[in-house]
Amino acid sequence: MAVITINTTGKDAWDRLVHSSPEATYAHLHGWQRVIKESYGHPSYNFECWDGNDLVGMVPMVHLNSRLFGNQLVSMPYLDTGGPLFRDRATCQELLNAVKAKSLELGADVCLRGLDSSLCDWPSQTEKVTMYLPLQQEPDQMLKVFSSERRNRIKKAVKNGLRVSFHREDGLDSFYDIFTINMRDLGSPVHSKKFFTQILETFKDETGLLVVHDTDDKPIGAGLYFRFNDLLALPWVSSLRESFKLNPNIIMYWELIKWGCQTGAKTFDFGRSSMDSGTYEYKRQWGAEPVPLYWYLHSKAGGSSIEAIDSSSKKNQLMIDIWKKLPLSIANFIGPKLRKSISL
Repeated sequence: MAVITINTTGKDAWDRLVHSSPEATYAHLHGWQRVIKESYGHPSYNFECWDGNDLVGMVPMVHLNSRLFGNQLVSMPYLDTGGPLFRDRATCQELLNAVKAKSLELGADVCLRGLDSSLCDWPSQTEKVTMYLPLQQEPDQMLKVFSSERRNRIKKAVKNGLRVSFHREDGLDSFYDIFTINMRDLGSPVHSKKFFTQILETFKDETGLLVVHDTDDKPIGAGLYFRFNDLLALPWVSSLRESFKLNPNIIMYWELIKWGCQTGAKTFDFGRSSMDSGTYEYKRQWGAEPVPLYWYLHSKAGGSSIEAIDSSSKKNQLMIDIWKKLPLSIANFIGPKLRKSISL
């Protein structure tokens, strides 16, 4: 008989199951519990399914409760995936039953994010995809996969004198300075600097920073990458708008892809996009293919009352337009206080 517990197993046992599960992503790792708690104070509930002494299923959940953005249990907030891992469908159902029971106790809606098209019978949002690019063993082979347009843009970035350096915490100031400007210009509240500090400290072996420098050695682009098994991702990346003509993002993606080829990565994850959006087209031009994301929703009121955040709605577009006009210091002060409760 399966037994469900919450927050009883330690990091080692949890991550052993994560690394042995083909469906797992870096969003499942135990360390996110620490990252989110230390950054934003949200409580985590790691649901564990046991068959005797064997851990056979799990789902990490985080409780976000905000008057402005609602009361939700999410797996995983701020990331694209993170739903249940399980031995069989019966195990999955046990986990879902436990999550629903906890959501009733907390008065919260539930959002489970993953790549499984048949996880459960809950209503799901399928408007988003992530973009995967298969990697070759050698950078030269990778270049041959790219279109001539992409190869030319890489050459132009090199010709423009751009240089990419790899860092850990020593690159955080450069990354965050650029990231905050980009988020304000996009009209989006920014994550706290502590959030990224915690990621780097918690996932020392899986993460790092890239910084793009111009010919004056000024940082003009930066990103935080994540390596999980044979997958390499760049979930947070920004460049200064005035430097776009120099192709900083092109050289940053290429240098990370090249490093991935050299170190045995098999897949590069460009991250979440809406189908046919500008970011989707940019990633597609690298040769990346869409992989559907399934975000399953369970409302505390029953049915499918949880709605997707629609940035094109008049209300949200007005908020975006106002945010873009804020002085950077004000946006950076208010942003993390709002961002902590936005699960996207």
